[in-house]
Amino acid sequence: MHGTRESTARLLLALGTLTAAEARQPSLLPGWTNGHVLTHLARNADAMVRGLAGARRGTPTQPYPHGDEGRAADIEAGAGRPAGELVEDVRSAAQRLDEVWLAMEPPSWDAPVPMRSGPVPAWQTVDSRWREVEVHRVDLDLGYGPDGWPAEFTERLLRDLTGPTLAERLPAGVRLLLHAADTAEEWAVGSSGSSEVAVYGPSRALACWLAGRVAPVQGLLKTDGAGLPTLAPWR
Repeated sequence: MHGTRESTARLLLALGTLTAAEARQPSLLPGWTNGHVLTHLARNADAMVRGLAGARRGTPTQPYPHGDEGRAADIEAGAGRPAGELVEDVRSAAQRLDEVWLAMEPPSWDAPVPMRSGPVPAWQTVDSRWREVEVHRVDLDLGYGPDGWPAEFTERLLRDLTGPTLAERLPAGVRLLLHAADTAEEWAVGSSGSSEVAVYGPSRALACWLAGRVAPVQGLLKTDGAGLPTLAPWR
């Protein structure tokens, strides 16, 4: 939990100087301004609060009461607010989430929490939130890139992104070979006999690309000439 709290504190410190223009500028996510990203971060924390409260009661509770349409509407409605209001929303929502984590009792940590991608044990929300904070801070495009990610965060993110679901995101007929230049780690994903594509780069750059963020690491990744394969969205 320390890593999640530390990353949240660093984000909020950086947002202390957010200007109106920066809040309105396009983020790295298509169709979203930074106001959308910050509103999403706040509503994501609130969704986890709802799910964790349900886990404590023993009654699974959907993270977004009105489904994906309601989630999208809430983000759109909040995106245009003043910079200070956006930042305070992120701060207060993060505080509410931290308070729920502190109130969790041992048996509740293993209870299922519904998420958009499927139910997870309550303890997994801590790492999920860490990913939300660090990855979306890069999306803000305000001078923070994956090179700022803590080493432990990058290690955990890569472990998740190179897991079984990566094979499902590959184009048909492609076998992916990943080589982390800084750690010498290697991963091979995909069916034997498929066309192999090797990608080389720092572990943080590999993680950022696998998370669907190509632009921040475009110049840091090298391939064997085949070009970066287009991956299906990561959720």
